[in-house]
Amino acid sequence: MTSRKRMEDSERWRAEGCIEAGQSITDVALFFGIHHSVISRLWKQLQTTQTVVRKPVGGCPRISTPAED
Repeated sequence: MTSRKRMEDSERWRAEGCIEAGQSITDVALFFGIHHSVISRLWKQLQTTQTVVRKPVGGCPRISTPAED
């Protein structure tokens, strides 16, 4: 079974800097030890949103209101 490693925001910015410096997506992926598709999606996200920071993911929607808590 493969283990998944989530990239920290600082690693995401470093990867982005490496690509802007001229390294290929494959080289950057090898350096970080992750699949090249992760870096490719990261690069695509940067070009569309101008950031590589992950959005917080919510869990289950709230059932009670803050006043009920």
